[in-house]
Amino acid sequence: MATDVATTQSFHLAQNTVTKPETPFFAVSLLKLVALSLCTNNLYLLYWFYQNWRLIKERESLDVLPIGRTLFAFFYWCETFTRIRDYAEQKRVAISFHTGILALGCMFMPLAGWLPLPYELIGYFTVMFLLPVQAAVNRLNRSAMPDHDPNSRFSFWNWIVIVIGGLWMVLVVVGSFLPKQ
Repeated sequence: MATDVATTQSFHLAQNTVTKPETPFFAVSLLKLVALSLCTNNLYLLYWFYQNWRLIKERESLDVLPIGRTLFAFFYWCETFTRIRDYAEQKRVAISFHTGILALGCMFMPLAGWLPLPYELIGYFTVMFLLPVQAAVNRLNRSAMPDHDPNSRFSFWNWIVIVIGGLWMVLVVVGSFLPKQ
């Protein structure tokens, strides 16, 4: 009798520690990706990058540090996009993006911040090079897990970031067009 109770308790403990399955790549809607990227001066792209490498590491049992890949993202954009493309080919999911061109855009668009005003604003649009990749990721995630959370809703903290970052962006844009004194 005592053995049955212990077995039942350990079974219930094991059930509570089961993690829900994750999508192959980071799920986020295109609108949310753009909004949070623009309102965080592209810092959200680093979060996107980290989350994707965390999932790649787990799925492929790689001996890499996602935080290291994120800190040196400049060197890993192409590999990230290539892994996404290769996974899509393996799963027979049609995608349409060129890894090299998009990776170059992600690497060099932020350098526009060194250009004179107002051209430095071009750097804010780095996220546009991620849209074809995230669209492919969303198709892959839907294919692998049709009932997954697509991460399209904005949380309270997302809205805080959007309001504060959006106001900051308005000030930056207006300020970049004001005449110099």
